[in-house]
Amino acid sequence: MARRVGLVGWWGMFFAAAAILGFGGLTLAQENQLSDASCQPTQNRSFLQCGRIPDISGNYTGSLTDADSGRGTITLTIEQKGTHITGLWGTSYPNGEGNSGALTGTVSKKAVHAKLTTRIAHCFYTVLVSIGPDSFQGTFADSRRCPVEDSGTFTIPRSQ
Repeated sequence: MARRVGLVGWWGMFFAAAAILGFGGLTLAQENQLSDASCQPTQNRSFLQCGRIPDISGNYTGSLTDADSGRGTITLTIEQKGTHITGLWGTSYPNGEGNSGALTGTVSKKAVHAKLTTRIAHCFYTVLVSIGPDSFQGTFADSRRCPVEDSGTFTIPRSQ
């Protein structure tokens, strides 16, 4: 019996955008840190309106929907230096399944592209996330080298 790993424990989490990019080490062209040097975030104007790269460092918990395992919970711990992120991810499901690993990626003004590794060699997930004012919403898909094909969506509140 093949061991089930899919996002069956994953980070059905991070942020949604329209398409998932296949990659084996994704890098993005860096965007300008500030589109308008005079723009300063205020109570009425967010970092997104100023064109700044958002700081997404922190600990997060959100919901995910996995094609194989259904609804579950995703947790993330993210550290950020400039446009680069690293950290840890984990997923859990009511049936006791779960997965975890390391994450790496890049942040732009409105999106995150990340790679989530697993304990299985060559099995990883690509994640595309859109950064909204109140949440991260995203899609994920496996590398097609995992024991079970997997994909899904997630939503994580930003106010944590």
